[in-house]
Amino acid sequence: LSVKYSDHNDVIAVVDRYKQLFDLGARHFGLLWDDIAWELSHPEDIEAYVSTAAAHADFSNRVWAELLKLDSNLKLTVCPMHYSGRGNEPYLLELGRQLQSRINLMWTGRSICSEYLDISDAVIFERTTMRPPLYWDNFPVNDGSMQKSLFIGPVRGREVGLERYSAGLLSNPMVQFEMSQFPLFTIGDYLWNSHTYNADQSWEESLVHLIKDDVDRSCLRAFMRTSMGTVVGGDPAPDLRAVFRRGVTAWRKGDLVEAGDVFINAGEEMIANHAYLLSPSFSRPEIISEISMWLEKYLIGAEVLVGLGEILKRCSFDSSKGAITGTALEITELGALTERLQAHRKNLFGDQIEGPINELMAELGS
Repeated sequence: LSVKYSDHNDVIAVVDRYKQLFDLGARHFGLLWDDIAWELSHPEDIEAYVSTAAAHADFSNRVWAELLKLDSNLKLTVCPMHYSGRGNEPYLLELGRQLQSRINLMWTGRSICSEYLDISDAVIFERTTMRPPLYWDNFPVNDGSMQKSLFIGPVRGREVGLERYSAGLLSNPMVQFEMSQFPLFTIGDYLWNSHTYNADQSWEESLVHLIKDDVDRSCLRAFMRTSMGTVVGGDPAPDLRAVFRRGVTAWRKGDLVEAGDVFINAGEEMIANHAYLLSPSFSRPEIISEISMWLEKYLIGAEVLVGLGEILKRCSFDSSKGAITGTALEITELGALTERLQAHRKNLFGDQIEGPINELMAELGS
């Protein structure tokens, strides 16, 4: 990090960049100390400040003072170096006590990507920093190690009434702009009225709002409901779970033909759905370009379901043991199906397909 906190020239350098944005109409600015070295590095800073928190507070305050010369109504938001946790960390205590009261402090909650944001943590943060948190909600972001996933389900785990204990909430979207609009729609619903927010209902409404054509919406919805699990919760593949509930119930009863048909029909429906999404009939090609790799996995999953159904119909049921029987060939073929799923690098379906197949392999091998 090249900034020298004690050097006023560095303050002016930051403000000069803000002035460029001010001239373009910006009135809310960010000063982000996240993900930098914890220790002071310049000798002048080590001599001038007792801690990094003191340096951040002083530098931020001087930037704020310069900004007020442009317009007394401007806003400044600081992202602290320690931006997640319990909200009572020593760095935050020191920073909050020294920072000008009108400067916002960002906070991501208990974790960098928090499963829940609640009032009790917000109260702790405010008592520590002398200001309510401005939430930087890392949902539905999928950068870094999360790039294999699409977080397209609704926001969950944000407490009713949190708006009374915070300075606001900013969402960090996915890399995929078009697909981000679905979870962002639900965040907007929550922020509009947290007391009436219903996650599942809001998600369905996002589809109606964003996908106007009924057939397009139905096909995209079927795909999206194989990727509903997110860092804030949700069943990864609720419709597929229902398919396996029917299929597994049938095979437990010994009706392997019925069980096979359940999986074959579901797989063939997914194959047809995949074909439509890739066809010129689908009106939103910009969405398809964003999810093309996941659509590959979707097709693989569909073909695996068909393969599972065909294998089940070749097996037998030993009523005396209440178990499915088969040959080593069926076990090998089932293993090949799971390997095919695992070989694709994108995440889809949760463990909804692999789990039952592994269970079936174990039963056949017993």
